[in-house]
Amino acid sequence: MIEETYLSTRVVRYEYEPDGDLSRIWGKANQIAPERTYANSFSYTASGGIERMKLGNNRWETAKFNERAQLTEIGIGVGVSDNSVWKLEYKYGELESGSVNASKNTGNIAQMVMTVAGIANPIVQNYKYDPLYRLTEAEEKNNRTENAGQNWTLPARPAAERRQSLAVRRKPTESDRIPNPSRRATAHRILDFRFWISPTRRSCAFTRDRRKRTNGVSISDRSEIQNRNSKNRPCRRSRDSNL
Repeated sequence: MIEETYLSTRVVRYEYEPDGDLSRIWGKANQIAPERTYANSFSYTASGGIERMKLGNNRWETAKFNERAQLTEIGIGVGVSDNSVWKLEYKYGELESGSVNASKNTGNIAQMVMTVAGIANPIVQNYKYDPLYRLTEAEEKNNRTENAGQNWTLPARPAAERRQSLAVRRKPTESDRIPNPSRRATAHRILDFRFWISPTRRSCAFTRDRRKRTNGVSISDRSEIQNRNSKNRPCRRSRDSNL
């Protein structure tokens, strides 16, 4: 890409080195505005990451990476080796007793530390994950005082089920039903709608539940439509689907 034009008539242009590396970003706020440089003086790591560039306000943005090319630090300062204006550190691994075990680096960020000019103590954000590497807990602290926090409880899936091939569709269960939050649970007309392709019969099918919940339990009214000619043909609704 060499140019972008916004609805506001702002035009942003990109210049490149002969080897394809970005060398300058510049443009105009509108058609009559003077030309302005937004970023230049790019420097790259051996793996292709941008390790520093000069911004349009004469500040420098610098970045550091680890041996796996993961971003570990990004900062803004008045010089190429300065990040006194703003700095953000990324720590990968697992959070154990308040510290990060980097030997368990699976790619997830365990902690971020933000340092801002004018703020005495850094802002620390901690993250925890379950064995499936899904985020379960996030908290933010400033000088050991918790500013905000959030916990998530995620459904566990059996290992055998997680390895199940996409070609074999498991039968939907009650735990899979997600009611429409915009309507009352007792007034649902359609409580379940699923779509899959049967690997054995090469047929398209969907299930739905047209009845109301009774004491929290839904009574399934399954409808199935088949297309035996070709698995690539679209499914059609049956006359009694009322969808």
